[in-house]
Amino acid sequence: MHPEHQETRVAALRRYRVVNVLVLCVAAGFGFFATSLPAESGPMAGGGVVELMDASWNGRVKDVKVLLADGVNVNGTDPGGRTPLMAAAVNGHTRVVEVLLGAGADIRKKDENGDTALMSAGRSGHQAVVQLLLSRGADPNAKTGNGDTLLMVAAWNGFGGVVRELVAHKADVNATNADRETALMFAAQAGWPDIVQTLLAAGANPKLKNSFGRTALMLAAEEENNDIVRILLGH
Repeated sequence: MHPEHQETRVAALRRYRVVNVLVLCVAAGFGFFATSLPAESGPMAGGGVVELMDASWNGRVKDVKVLLADGVNVNGTDPGGRTPLMAAAVNGHTRVVEVLLGAGADIRKKDENGDTALMSAGRSGHQAVVQLLLSRGADPNAKTGNGDTLLMVAAWNGFGGVVRELVAHKADVNATNADRETALMFAAQAGWPDIVQTLLAAGANPKLKNSFGRTALMLAAEEENNDIVRILLGH
Protein backbone atom coordinates (compact mmCIF):
# COMPACT_ATOMS: atom_id res chain seq x y z
CA MET A 1 0.00 0.00 0.00
CA HIS A 2 1.30 3.45 -0.88
CA PRO A 3 2.39 5.34 2.30
CA GLU A 4 0.12 8.29 1.54
CA HIS A 5 -2.88 5.99 1.07
CA GLN A 6 -2.03 4.14 4.28
CA GLU A 7 -1.76 7.38 6.25
CA THR A 8 -5.12 8.58 4.93
CA ARG A 9 -6.70 5.23 5.78
CA VAL A 10 -5.37 5.37 9.35
CA ALA A 11 -6.70 8.90 9.72
CA ALA A 12 -10.11 7.75 8.53
CA LEU A 13 -10.10 4.81 10.92
CA ARG A 14 -9.24 7.02 13.88
CA ARG A 15 -11.80 9.63 12.95
CA TYR A 16 -14.66 7.16 13.17
CA ARG A 17 -13.80 5.20 16.35
CA VAL A 18 -16.75 6.51 18.31
CA VAL A 19 -19.34 5.21 20.75
CA ASN A 20 -22.27 7.30 19.58
CA VAL A 21 -22.28 8.97 16.18
CA LEU A 22 -24.75 11.66 15.33
CA VAL A 23 -24.41 13.25 11.94
CA LEU A 24 -27.00 15.94 11.34
CA CYS A 25 -26.66 17.98 8.16
CA VAL A 26 -29.37 20.41 7.09
CA ALA A 27 -29.49 22.35 3.81
CA ALA A 28 -32.68 22.85 1.85
CA GLY A 29 -34.32 20.09 3.89
CA PHE A 30 -31.43 17.64 3.59
CA GLY A 31 -30.41 15.62 6.62
CA PHE A 32 -29.07 12.27 7.66
CA PHE A 33 -28.20 10.60 10.91
CA ALA A 34 -27.07 7.45 12.61
CA THR A 35 -26.62 6.59 16.28
CA SER A 36 -25.05 4.10 18.64
CA LEU A 37 -22.20 2.56 16.72
CA PRO A 38 -20.03 0.11 18.70
CA ALA A 39 -17.04 1.51 20.59
CA GLU A 40 -14.55 -0.25 18.34
CA SER A 41 -16.29 0.68 15.14
CA GLY A 42 -14.23 1.53 12.07
CA PRO A 43 -15.30 2.68 8.61
CA MET A 44 -16.80 -0.70 7.80
CA ALA A 45 -19.11 -0.79 10.85
CA GLY A 46 -22.74 -0.84 9.75
CA GLY A 47 -21.47 -0.98 6.20
CA GLY A 48 -19.60 2.33 6.62
CA VAL A 49 -22.42 4.28 5.02
CA VAL A 50 -22.55 6.90 7.79
CA GLU A 51 -18.86 7.62 7.36
CA LEU A 52 -19.15 7.79 3.58
CA MET A 53 -22.12 10.16 3.89
CA ASP A 54 -20.14 12.39 6.24
CA ALA A 55 -17.05 12.41 4.02
CA SER A 56 -19.18 13.12 0.94
CA TRP A 57 -21.12 15.89 2.71
CA ASN A 58 -17.90 17.60 3.76
CA GLY A 59 -16.07 17.16 0.47
CA ARG A 60 -13.25 14.98 1.82
CA VAL A 61 -12.16 13.37 -1.43
CA LYS A 62 -9.35 11.25 0.06
CA ASP A 63 -11.60 9.80 2.76
CA VAL A 64 -14.28 9.04 0.19
CA LYS A 65 -11.76 7.13 -1.90
CA VAL A 66 -10.50 5.20 1.15
CA LEU A 67 -13.98 4.18 2.23
CA LEU A 68 -14.93 3.09 -1.27
CA ALA A 69 -11.71 1.10 -1.55
CA ASP A 70 -12.64 -0.61 1.73
CA GLY A 71 -15.87 -1.79 0.13
CA VAL A 72 -18.44 0.65 1.52
CA ASN A 73 -21.64 0.56 -0.53
CA VAL A 74 -21.62 3.66 -2.74
CA ASN A 75 -25.42 3.45 -2.98
CA GLY A 76 -26.07 2.95 0.72
CA THR A 77 -28.72 5.21 2.22
CA ASP A 78 -29.56 7.01 5.43
CA PRO A 79 -33.01 6.58 7.07
CA GLY A 80 -34.42 9.19 4.68
CA GLY A 81 -33.26 7.30 1.63
CA ARG A 82 -30.48 9.77 0.83
CA THR A 83 -27.21 8.59 -0.69
CA PRO A 84 -23.60 9.79 -0.52
CA LEU A 85 -24.04 11.18 -4.03
CA MET A 86 -26.90 13.36 -2.80
CA ALA A 87 -24.80 14.47 0.19
CA ALA A 88 -21.97 15.58 -2.08
CA ALA A 89 -24.30 17.15 -4.64
CA VAL A 90 -26.25 19.30 -2.18
CA ASN A 91 -23.01 20.96 -1.05
CA GLY A 92 -21.55 21.37 -4.51
CA HIS A 93 -18.59 19.03 -4.07
CA THR A 94 -17.97 18.37 -7.76
CA ARG A 95 -14.83 16.26 -7.30
CA VAL A 96 -16.55 13.98 -4.78
CA VAL A 97 -19.49 13.62 -7.14
CA GLU A 98 -17.07 12.54 -9.88
CA VAL A 99 -15.47 9.95 -7.60
CA LEU A 100 -18.82 8.54 -6.50
CA LEU A 101 -20.09 8.32 -10.07
CA GLY A 102 -16.90 6.55 -11.05
CA ALA A 103 -17.57 4.03 -8.28
CA GLY A 104 -21.04 3.27 -9.62
CA ALA A 105 -23.30 5.69 -7.74
CA ASP A 106 -26.90 5.44 -8.96
CA ILE A 107 -27.59 8.84 -10.51
CA ARG A 108 -31.36 8.27 -10.71
CA LYS A 109 -31.94 7.04 -7.18
CA LYS A 110 -34.55 9.00 -5.20
CA ASP A 111 -34.90 9.68 -1.48
CA GLU A 112 -38.16 9.35 0.42
CA ASN A 113 -39.25 12.80 -0.82
CA GLY A 114 -38.62 11.90 -4.43
CA ASP A 115 -35.45 14.00 -4.70
CA THR A 116 -32.53 12.85 -6.85
CA ALA A 117 -28.89 13.95 -6.61
CA LEU A 118 -29.62 16.36 -9.45
CA MET A 119 -32.42 17.92 -7.45
CA SER A 120 -30.15 18.15 -4.40
CA ALA A 121 -27.52 20.05 -6.38
CA GLY A 122 -29.93 22.24 -8.29
CA ARG A 123 -32.03 23.40 -5.36
CA SER A 124 -28.79 24.73 -3.85
CA GLY A 125 -27.76 26.46 -7.07
CA HIS A 126 -24.67 24.36 -7.77
CA GLN A 127 -24.50 24.76 -11.54
CA ALA A 128 -21.23 22.84 -12.01
CA VAL A 129 -22.61 19.76 -10.28
CA VAL A 130 -25.88 20.06 -12.19
CA GLN A 131 -23.93 20.20 -15.46
CA LEU A 132 -21.87 17.16 -14.47
CA LEU A 133 -24.88 15.08 -13.45
CA LEU A 134 -26.81 15.97 -16.59
CA SER A 135 -23.82 15.04 -18.74
CA ARG A 136 -23.77 11.64 -17.03
CA GLY A 137 -27.41 10.92 -17.76
CA ALA A 138 -29.39 12.44 -14.89
CA ASP A 139 -33.06 12.90 -15.76
CA PRO A 140 -33.75 16.64 -16.21
CA ASN A 141 -37.48 16.00 -15.87
CA ALA A 142 -37.50 13.94 -12.67
CA LYS A 143 -40.24 15.04 -10.28
CA THR A 144 -40.50 15.19 -6.52
CA GLY A 145 -43.42 13.74 -4.58
CA ASN A 146 -45.63 16.77 -5.29
CA GLY A 147 -44.70 16.86 -8.95
CA ASP A 148 -42.17 19.70 -8.91
CA THR A 149 -39.30 19.47 -11.37
CA LEU A 150 -35.87 20.95 -10.79
CA LEU A 151 -36.65 23.52 -13.47
CA MET A 152 -39.51 24.78 -11.31
CA VAL A 153 -37.34 24.90 -8.20
CA ALA A 154 -34.52 26.71 -10.00
CA ALA A 155 -36.95 29.15 -11.61
CA TRP A 156 -38.47 30.03 -8.24
CA ASN A 157 -35.09 30.54 -6.59
CA GLY A 158 -33.57 32.58 -9.40
CA PHE A 159 -30.85 30.10 -10.32
CA GLY A 160 -30.45 31.23 -13.90
CA GLY A 161 -27.39 29.08 -14.57
CA VAL A 162 -29.18 25.96 -13.44
CA VAL A 163 -32.20 26.88 -15.57
CA ARG A 164 -29.98 27.29 -18.63
CA GLU A 165 -28.29 23.93 -18.02
CA LEU A 166 -31.66 22.21 -17.75
CA VAL A 167 -33.02 23.88 -20.86
CA ALA A 168 -29.87 22.91 -22.77
CA HIS A 169 -30.48 19.29 -21.75
CA LYS A 170 -34.07 19.32 -23.01
CA ALA A 171 -35.94 19.78 -19.76
CA ASP A 172 -39.69 20.08 -20.38
CA VAL A 173 -40.37 23.80 -19.94
CA ASN A 174 -44.13 23.19 -19.87
CA ALA A 175 -44.15 20.40 -17.29
CA THR A 176 -46.70 20.91 -14.51
CA ASN A 177 -46.89 19.90 -10.86
CA ALA A 178 -49.88 18.80 -8.79
CA ASP A 179 -51.29 22.37 -8.93
CA ARG A 180 -50.67 22.59 -12.68
CA GLU A 181 -47.97 25.20 -12.09
CA THR A 182 -45.11 25.60 -14.56
CA ALA A 183 -41.55 26.86 -14.26
CA LEU A 184 -42.61 30.02 -16.10
CA MET A 185 -45.29 30.69 -13.47
CA PHE A 186 -42.74 30.28 -10.70
CA ALA A 187 -40.27 32.65 -12.34
CA ALA A 188 -42.97 35.21 -13.11
CA GLN A 189 -44.32 35.17 -9.57
CA ALA A 190 -40.88 35.27 -7.95
CA GLY A 191 -39.74 38.14 -10.13
CA TRP A 192 -36.90 36.84 -12.32
CA PRO A 193 -37.18 38.51 -15.77
CA ASP A 194 -34.03 36.89 -17.20
CA ILE A 195 -35.34 33.44 -16.35
CA VAL A 196 -38.74 34.29 -17.78
CA GLN A 197 -37.04 35.25 -21.05
CA THR A 198 -34.93 32.08 -21.04
CA LEU A 199 -38.01 29.93 -20.58
CA LEU A 200 -40.03 31.76 -23.22
CA ALA A 201 -37.16 31.39 -25.70
CA ALA A 202 -37.16 27.66 -24.95
CA GLY A 203 -40.85 27.36 -25.76
CA ALA A 204 -42.62 27.94 -22.45
CA ASN A 205 -46.34 28.54 -22.99
CA PRO A 206 -47.45 31.76 -21.21
CA LYS A 207 -51.13 30.97 -21.73
CA LEU A 208 -51.23 27.90 -19.50
CA LYS A 209 -53.29 28.21 -16.32
CA ASN A 210 -52.69 26.67 -12.91
CA SER A 211 -55.35 24.93 -10.82
CA PHE A 212 -56.55 28.32 -9.60
CA GLY A 213 -57.06 29.70 -13.10
CA ARG A 214 -54.03 31.99 -13.09
CA THR A 215 -51.52 32.42 -15.90
CA ALA A 216 -47.91 33.52 -15.53
CA LEU A 217 -48.98 37.04 -16.52
CA MET A 218 -51.63 37.15 -13.79
CA LEU A 219 -49.15 35.93 -11.17
CA ALA A 220 -46.59 38.53 -12.21
CA ALA A 221 -49.21 41.29 -12.09
CA GLU A 222 -50.38 40.23 -8.62
CA GLU A 223 -46.81 40.58 -7.36
CA GLU A 224 -46.33 43.88 -9.24
CA ASN A 225 -43.41 42.43 -11.20
CA ASN A 226 -43.88 45.01 -13.91
CA ASP A 227 -40.81 44.14 -15.99
CA ILE A 228 -42.13 40.62 -16.31
CA VAL A 229 -45.64 41.84 -17.07
CA ARG A 230 -44.26 43.80 -20.02
CA ILE A 231 -42.32 40.78 -21.25
CA LEU A 232 -45.35 38.49 -21.06
CA LEU A 233 -47.67 41.02 -22.72
CA GLY A 234 -45.43 40.69 -25.75
CA HIS A 235 -46.20 36.98 -25.94
